[in-house]
Amino acid sequence: MITKILSRDNMYPPIELYNTILRQDIYNYWKDYIQEWINNKIWLYIHIPFCKTKCDFCHCNSFASNVREIKTYINNLENEVSFFSPIFTNRKISNIYFWGGTPSILENEELDNFLNFVYSKFNFVDNVPFCFEAMPETLTESKIDILQKYWVSRLSLWIQTLDENVLKNINRIQDLENLIKIVKYIKQKIKYLNVDLVCWLEWETIDSFKYWLEIVLDMNPDIIHVYRFNPSETTNFSKVWKMYSNNNKSIREQMYQYAVNRIKETWRKKLKNDDYWFSLDARNISIVDRIENASSNLGIWFSARSNIFWKLSYVNSAVIEKWKSLDSYIGYYYSQNDEKNRYVLQNFIDGISLKKYKDLFSSDFIKDYSKSLKFLIDNYWKDSIIINNDEIKINFEKLTNTILNSVFFWKDILEKLKFNIFT
Repeated sequence: MITKILSRDNMYPPIELYNTILRQDIYNYWKDYIQEWINNKIWLYIHIPFCKTKCDFCHCNSFASNVREIKTYINNLENEVSFFSPIFTNRKISNIYFWGGTPSILENEELDNFLNFVYSKFNFVDNVPFCFEAMPETLTESKIDILQKYWVSRLSLWIQTLDENVLKNINRIQDLENLIKIVKYIKQKIKYLNVDLVCWLEWETIDSFKYWLEIVLDMNPDIIHVYRFNPSETTNFSKVWKMYSNNNKSIREQMYQYAVNRIKETWRKKLKNDDYWFSLDARNISIVDRIENASSNLGIWFSARSNIFWKLSYVNSAVIEKWKSLDSYIGYYYSQNDEKNRYVLQNFIDGISLKKYKDLFSSDFIKDYSKSLKFLIDNYWKDSIIINNDEIKINFEKLTNTILNSVFFWKDILEKLKFNIFT
């Protein structure tokens, strides 16, 4: 059971350790942070948990929607924004990220009104980077115009697959003709376009994957993400007891490696923390700041994780039946060492700058983690660690998340995990 949790991701601290926390305490921690860390960046994350359908491969905190639920949820979002925004009156938010679910599922008037409300409550830096996630079937030209009106600079389009048989099988609504039309309009209106693809969705073949990849390349997005399908226990795929065979894994890897090599042929390159691949400016700055710069973020609302640097990680844990309640929070108060571990686990695959680590924590990475590094080298040989000038990273082909988390989670965290799970 411990291995199962630790192999799920490298999120630190693990949410299994969170305890009930009061909303007013969160408010006070933010106030203290703003006074103490004057120059640190803060980014705003808005979570919209609704989709037209729940895709079989999806492990996000999302639900198939209805109009009444969306209206109730937006009201709660606005209440949450109104509660926390006064703290930030004299601070400018460095970037905005809308995710879900499907933020683009909001109707035009609903979207326009809510974005206007957010801009009225927060101050943002000039030309604030604004990343907005969308599904093609929820977009229209008029909705894209609204996103342009509120300075969305990066639209992330979840394509995942274009194979009609696969789409039907995974419970996803998508039309190629509409997609091509929408992409053309996005490129006229929005500065950067990102598209996502998933390798090995059920019933997809290597040949069909190759064919549809070429269609996506012809769309010429600024960044293409290619993900390996992960049949975690939170996906509908796994909830109906479908099995993921070794042959499936082999096909998935063939698709992934083919995609990587083919995309490199289009002069794209690997970008840190953003897979592949065209322009550094097109990256999701929110994710980059969180990972590379350990920036703090204010997450609103249901399941949106927030982090206050060096102080607190928390999430609003209200479930769908409790959306009329705003004060269902769980959180974890963490130490400087916890903050370091969070930073290391998020950056180690793509590389940790020794200089940036020292700037952030006023300490030396090699000294802080000498025992952990020695353990990795002694047990997984020296090629598990790659050192290049000022940068150090791990060889992910040699080390899995399970190994990393077991090494870099503090012993007391592991013991607490055991206690919470087995008692």
